Amino acid sequence: MLPYPHLIDLKEGRRSSVVCRELTGMDRPDEYEIVMTEEKTLIRSGSESGFFYAAKTLRDLPAGRIGRIHDWADIPLRIAMIDLKRIDWNFDYLLSLFPLFADLRINACLLEYEDKFPYRFTDRIAVPGAFSADQIAEIVRTARENRVELIPLVQCFSHWEYILRHEEFAEIRESRENVSQGCPLNPRTFELFRSMLKEIVAAHPESRYIHIGGDEARLLGHCPACAAKVRESGIEGLYGDYLEAAIDEVNACGKTPLFWADFFWTHDRPRIRKNCIAVDWEYSPRAVRSSSAVIGIHEVSYGAAAENSRYAAFLKADAATRTVFGFPHLLWLREHGYRTFGAGNINSSDNMLAHAGAAAEEGTGAVMGTYWASADSLTSPITLYPWRICGLAMLGAAGWNVRAEQENRDSFYRRLAEKMGDSPSCGEVYRQMDNQGPMIAPLRYWEKPAAAEGRFALFGRKAALDYRLQTLFGDRTLFPDSAFEMLSIDRAANSTTDFRIGGEECRFTIGRLDFLPQGRFIWSGIPFELKDSLAVYGAFPGQTTPDRIVLDVGKQKHPGDLFVIQSLVGSVARGPEVGECVLHYRDSSVSLPLVLRNNLDNWWNIEDSGELRIAFTNVECRKENPHHRLGLHCWHFANPHPEKELLRLEFRITDRLVVALAAVTLLQKPQGMTPAAGSVELLNDLREELVRLRNDFRKELRACSAGASVEELEKIAFDSPKAYLERMTGLLCGTAPKI
Repeated sequence: MLPYPHLIDLKEGRRSSVVCRELTGMDRPDEYEIVMTEEKTLIRSGSESGFFYAAKTLRDLPAGRIGRIHDWADIPLRIAMIDLKRIDWNFDYLLSLFPLFADLRINACLLEYEDKFPYRFTDRIAVPGAFSADQIAEIVRTARENRVELIPLVQCFSHWEYILRHEEFAEIRESRENVSQGCPLNPRTFELFRSMLKEIVAAHPESRYIHIGGDEARLLGHCPACAAKVRESGIEGLYGDYLEAAIDEVNACGKTPLFWADFFWTHDRPRIRKNCIAVDWEYSPRAVRSSSAVIGIHEVSYGAAAENSRYAAFLKADAATRTVFGFPHLLWLREHGYRTFGAGNINSSDNMLAHAGAAAEEGTGAVMGTYWASADSLTSPITLYPWRICGLAMLGAAGWNVRAEQENRDSFYRRLAEKMGDSPSCGEVYRQMDNQGPMIAPLRYWEKPAAAEGRFALFGRKAALDYRLQTLFGDRTLFPDSAFEMLSIDRAANSTTDFRIGGEECRFTIGRLDFLPQGRFIWSGIPFELKDSLAVYGAFPGQTTPDRIVLDVGKQKHPGDLFVIQSLVGSVARGPEVGECVLHYRDSSVSLPLVLRNNLDNWWNIEDSGELRIAFTNVECRKENPHHRLGLHCWHFANPHPEKELLRLEFRITDRLVVALAAVTLLQKPQGMTPAAGSVELLNDLREELVRLRNDFRKELRACSAGASVEELEKIAFDSPKAYLERMTGLLCGTAPKI
């Protein structure tokens, strides 16, 4: 069952269809008891919510069972988030989520409207696909009918991209060039928040809580007025004074405000307010206890816990297991006077199970599962809500009975498949949907995906195609070895793979990026020679790096194609054109621009955009350690003048960013050289499957999305592999058929 009842004692018997209710003094959250005999079924509870969930349990029980079930929720408030930014939702699908929440034992919903709310005080916020006032009322009614408490989210000044992108609001930007944050000292910023809050509260009269955001306020102190305030009272004063005003405004409406607590990861002098709740979002922990934990932005291991007097009390180090508590910042916030809720991300059922365990252990009263349609309202969508079902289900199941889910973790996917009406064998498809990051663009898999079946068969088919592209020509070169030259970067190398530049500590990347292991490596049929050093070039504040790297060409003086493995690892560039690759011939030079989102990109992005090939990750080359991260891009470009003698390649950065160059391979195909047997036929097969899958994906999208989002999501999912297949076909055949 999902979730498991706390106490269950059943035997075979013919259950009576007569159902009676009895009001009792049960006082645990959502508590009920069901006593089933052949004469009648008696439901006892002390609350309407108890009777509500008892009826759902009774419906899910297999036929031919009688006996007793006594059940309750471990965590009173189990909050699922719906983020409405960027994607136009199918309204019927949105409404259907509330009965699903009820079935999964989720009893609250954090709803971030952004530009989908029909504000009346201005016509510059709501987009054409925004909901009507009647639709908002229907959302409120449907949630109430399913005993789901709504918690609307209205950002108080940060993540205002959807507002500040309009020139009408340019005056209140903290930075003229950046539209993510309003100025906390500009009176119009608070006036705007107050106007939005007033309408949100009026539309949700029954809501006890209002979430005011406040996360990732990275521009604090940027404008001259705010900079002066920071000098006077510190950045805590600037942030705290504004947040206090927002909290007071929500309190005046008779509501309790929630806010994201990440500001206190790096600033540890909080302003204490009693009538608010700090939401500690932590997406990395996968267990309540582990060998190390992150507090603020610092990772502390068990061995260092005792020595860390500042945070030792919140780590709860255990000598028997040599572990620390996975959510110490939750305890830090509570110690500093805040009520706290923990928030995980429903992209990972492990993360949600860990959060539920921490909430039950610490008695916080709530557990939240966030969902983000995109990073902000100006960036591409990253996932579909239906494909987050595993984390969503774990939020409800573990929030209801956390110990049962901890003890029965191995059966979770099978039980979820059965809960959703699929056969138990479909559990493998559910498993491969879980613990994924962005899910629309091509994904990476450690092993061959499971067979596509059940209600999420389309995801299974997409996973199979992604895997085939990921492993395409990974075991053989496309042409004989004599056609390739792998250039040496030894003379230009200036960094180890952990980014120590000439002995200096790296300042331009957060965390460690693991690059490829040493030796010969084949990716997409192209061989590369990688070593334990990198050629790092560019410019970054406070870091000494050369602005250019020069490589000498060896024997292949007339290559037709060039393949460059490199990664952008740190940037404060104004871009998008940030540098150049110069091909020096004996009699002339040609410059090719390095352009962000074209042939140079962030390491975590695996899309094929413009000239940039799909990036590859450590899935392909570090299988022995799944915790290592790697992000590199292979930029393939044609030599503009293969008839000229090529002497050197120069890579140069002209903006404020750093690039790590790992390998360069040249390809020179003598006339008459043919590609490896079967390679062209394989590409034809993949193109046909991509067309079929794209058509089916478009149909399924319409079930949960609407408007222009259907076409946009389809492009994100398939334009990248389409461009990749066309490029590979062009490389093999000289021409690339259109898909």
